[in-house]
This record gives sequence, C-alpha cells and structure tokens, in this order.
Amino acid sequence: MSKRDNKDLTDLFERIDFGIRRGVAQALAEHKNSGQSISIWEDGHVVEIPAEKIQISEKYLFDKKYSD
Repeated sequence: MSKRDNKDLTDLFERIDFGIRRGVAQALAEHKNSGQSISIWEDGHVVEIPAEKIQISEKYLFDKKYSD
C-alpha cells in the first residue's frame, strides 16, 4: 500500500469517526432539549442520566471540518 493510499484510508477513518461522534452529539442534544433522560452502561449496571445532566461535546455539533 502506498503512502497516498494510507493517507486516503486515514482520512476516511477520521471522517467516519467524526460522523459517528457528530451523530451521538446530535442525539444527546435532542434528548437534552426535549427533557428525555438517557441510559448508559457503567460499571456493569444501567445508569439513567436525567436530561439536565447530559453533557454534550459541542465540538462535534458545530465543527465544519467535514461538512462537504
């Protein structure tokens, strides 16, 4: 595999990772804005997080890095 192929593959993986993180951030924002809690798995147990305590990385909501 050439260096260019590696760069293209790395860029693809970065775009995929960013897209997944953006989707999660958008889903969390929807829950928070609508007052719906979320459930997560933590230390072997399901934990409910109330809407007002949901934390969102705004970097993924507003970053235009991959907006093409």
